[in-house]
Amino acid sequence: MDFILDVLRGIVFWSVVAWNAWILVICYLWLSLSICWFCFKEGLSCLLATVDLLGDVILHEQGLRSDPAGRKLLETLFEHQTEALSSWATVTRLASIVSGRPLQGYPVAETSSVWSLKAVRKQTIDRVLGGVLQAGISQIFLFCPGFSGRSLSDSLRSSKVFEIDDKRVQEAKRDIVGRSGKEAANLTFIPLETGPEKWGPGTQAFPRGPPRGFEKDAKSVVVSDGFTLRLSEEEGLLWLKSVAATVAPGSFVTFEFLTEKGTGGDLWFKLLQLLGLVQWKFSLKLKGTGKECREQLDRLLKEKAPGLETTEVVWLAEDGAAKQNPGVGIAICRVKKTGK
Repeated sequence: MDFILDVLRGIVFWSVVAWNAWILVICYLWLSLSICWFCFKEGLSCLLATVDLLGDVILHEQGLRSDPAGRKLLETLFEHQTEALSSWATVTRLASIVSGRPLQGYPVAETSSVWSLKAVRKQTIDRVLGGVLQAGISQIFLFCPGFSGRSLSDSLRSSKVFEIDDKRVQEAKRDIVGRSGKEAANLTFIPLETGPEKWGPGTQAFPRGPPRGFEKDAKSVVVSDGFTLRLSEEEGLLWLKSVAATVAPGSFVTFEFLTEKGTGGDLWFKLLQLLGLVQWKFSLKLKGTGKECREQLDRLLKEKAPGLETTEVVWLAEDGAAKQNPGVGIAICRVKKTGK
């Protein structure tokens, strides 16, 4: 009897030891994987932040090299980029600056070239700004322009320019612009303290209300530079409705959106989503060809943001194939009088 009890005690004892050892092994593996995951995510975030900043510099080179002040700004940006590559602390800072807005907001699935997407976006916004300036519109609101040098362009010197962006982005940009000597008296920075993806229900056109210097009766152009993609469908439509009600009739609004295809993406896009490095949510669930999506967008805006009428939609892709099944688009809308 004692022998049987000893055997049972031994079985229980070694079972407990084995169970505890197994738990320790699991905890060790979990901790190791967590550390590896954190290092991989932070490293990729830093890489994307560095690539993103360099991409903006490359895309704006053509516009900046035409005047001495622009070349000086460009040189300062490249100098800043070199410092970032040689200093892990600076790269980490850059990663924190653009966290929540990597790659400036467009799915890689749309094309094999990130630069092509950024270039299409840049060309569209520049064309819109050029057109409205010719129409005498003197107030420009840029939502989340990042390190873009667009607001420092000499062509905008006679206009009031308001940049609405994450506070950390603006602090870094002020530092870069200050060292370049290309400060603009007509430029006003409006910080988004918590970042656009945490900005409540999106019922206000501007954080804390219209900024100082805003003229309600003057025509404006409001440009989303990746901002709307990080709002939910409800938040984005409420924001558009609020913008239409805030700015004067005859103003223009541009914003980005995803169709049903745009939320699918490819494996690389899904990996970025899994890592939390892309947070595109503004899907309007549009289906079909480019023409059909445009018609659905018109009906949606008429119902949810009645102050806006679509004048043009640009599909972001390298070729015409996207018109048959578009994924990401930029809508150019005109603000009309309420009730008309």
